[in-house]
Amino acid sequence: MDSGELKEIKLSNYKPIKEYTAFDIEEAMEKANELMDKEEWIYLYIECERPLKNSEVRSIKVNKNVIEIIPKINWGDNGEEVLIEEYTPEGILDAFKIFYKKNLNVDADKKTEKIFLKLMGEDK
Repeated sequence: MDSGELKEIKLSNYKPIKEYTAFDIEEAMEKANELMDKEEWIYLYIECERPLKNSEVRSIKVNKNVIEIIPKINWGDNGEEVLIEEYTPEGILDAFKIFYKKNLNVDADKKTEKIFLKLMGEDK
């Protein structure tokens, strides 16, 4: 084949991609367990009142088909949700900073951030 020639190759997706929504963290863990034997890639949206703990993320990720956990965190009375784009200690900390600023009208200091990460099991 010539280096300048393109050849079309058909690929098939052996697993469909599905999205599910859980309305609390416990339901999300149950849903991940319930879908364990499904032959599908799973995006799991979780409506919750707080960020997930590391142990909860690990419990959900036991299902190897869960490729993304997307928490929608409701931070209070106004019903505003904060979507954590990437579930990492940095993403959790960013959501906490938004929460802290909205509720106390000041930025969280480094000591408060460190305590928060320790409580969430994200300190390393």
